[in-house]
Amino acid sequence: MIGWYIPAFTEDEVARLVGARLDRQAMLTRDDRPAVHFVVEQAALERPMGGRKIHRGQIEKLLEWVQLRNVSIQVMPTNVAHPGLDGAMTLLDMPDRRTVVYVEGQAHGLLVSDREKVNRMAQRYDMIRTQALALNESLQFIEELAGKS
Repeated sequence: MIGWYIPAFTEDEVARLVGARLDRQAMLTRDDRPAVHFVVEQAALERPMGGRKIHRGQIEKLLEWVQLRNVSIQVMPTNVAHPGLDGAMTLLDMPDRRTVVYVEGQAHGLLVSDREKVNRMAQRYDMIRTQALALNESLQFIEELAGKS
């Protein structure tokens, strides 16, 4: 994997990023685990980041996660134009019943709490979920992808 991130990460940056990702993943199985719903682009699932062995491990990890009662994953087919094409977003329901949105792009992230903007993003997310494959179709797609890896 040459040149996939510019400038290249240092070993310390890689260790920090991997550690943070593993910490986030641990939330999926803790006692007070949140309900999480993912919509993932088909192309992102098919792209073998890190090579075939790592890619297969990533797909197998997704298959483990969809077995959890608090996790759902839907696949967005590549041939669908949808409101999420503007970029990734994460809707977070807070303990105080507020919803905030985290958006990120080229090395920058932004937390959005403005009620009107959050409502628009939630509407986009609702539309995205209706356009993605159903849960059982998404599981079938991921299983087929695992068989190809």
